[in-house]
Amino acid sequence: MPNVYVWGGTLPPNFDCSGLVQAAFAAVGIWLPRDAYQQEAFAVPVAEPEPGDLVFFGEQRATHVGLWLGDGRYLHSSGPERGHNGLAIDRLAGGTVVSDRYGAERRGFGRVTRSGVG
Repeated sequence: MPNVYVWGGTLPPNFDCSGLVQAAFAAVGIWLPRDAYQQEAFAVPVAEPEPGDLVFFGEQRATHVGLWLGDGRYLHSSGPERGHNGLAIDRLAGGTVVSDRYGAERRGFGRVTRSGVG
């Protein structure tokens, strides 16, 4: 289904990054906070990510989040100023405009181990 990045987007097909993550977890009955920095605080930090973990980006605090797919790849939604306009699968390293931009701002990985209160 065609999609575009929408800041604050929480409904398909037009998500922002944290709206995509929140919707993915809600689809399996897990409530997460709304914003990337809140999701980072909610998740348990992990050094070795597994598929389904979260990957966080940002300088001062998390301003972007994606779903880790494994093998160096993650699913996220970003705007055209960051190389896409909607959902995409990218690599953390790979020499592309997107991987270079986000890779430089990677903060770490987190694992969701519980559901919050909706």
